[in-house]
This record gives sequence, structure tokens and C-alpha cells, in this order.
Amino acid sequence: MSDEEFERKMKEQFDQLTAIVVNLGERVDQLGERVDRIGTQVEKLTEKVDKLTDAVVGLAAIVGRHDQQIAELERRVAENDRQITELIKQGKATDERINALIAIVEKSFRRPDEQ
Repeated sequence: MSDEEFERKMKEQFDQLTAIVVNLGERVDQLGERVDRIGTQVEKLTEKVDKLTDAVVGLAAIVGRHDQQIAELERRVAENDRQITELIKQGKATDERINALIAIVEKSFRRPDEQ
């Protein structure tokens, strides 16, 4: 192989390597752009996740308050039921006393021949 052929082959290989390096440089630039876009998307998604997390925490607090309110309402309903049952008992006792009083009054107003 002559010096000219050797030089020509070296130039071809150098040109090929240069083309490969340029191609790799372009690909690295493209990858850099993709990484930047992905980074931007990750930031947006992170903001959305943060907002959703705040919303879930807020909803959990609301649910906790509602659970407390429901428990309080159940306690009050049970107390009202107990009071209503007591009033019914008192009403029955009052009815018995009124009926006894009516019987006494009726007896006192009857003529002796009706007794």
C-alpha cells in the first residue's frame, strides 16, 4: 500500500469517525432536549401530585369531622330515644292516675242508687 492509499484510507476513516462524532453529538443534543422536556413534565406532575395530596389531606380532615358529628348525632338520638321512652312511661302512669281520679270523681257524683 502506497502512502497515498494509506493517507486516503486514513482520511476516509477520519471522515467516518467525524460523521459518527457529529451524529452522536446531535443525538446527545436531542437526548438533552428530551431530558429537559421530561424534567418539565415531572415538575408539572409533582405540582399536581402536591395539589392532590393537599386535597386528600383536606378531605380526610372533613371525613374525620363528619365522623365525629355522626357519632354525636347518634349519641343524641339514643338520648332522645331514652327520654321518649321515659316520657311514655310517665304518660302511662299519668293516665292511670287520671283514670283513678275520674273513677273517684264519678263515684262521688253518683247517686246512692247508681253505686
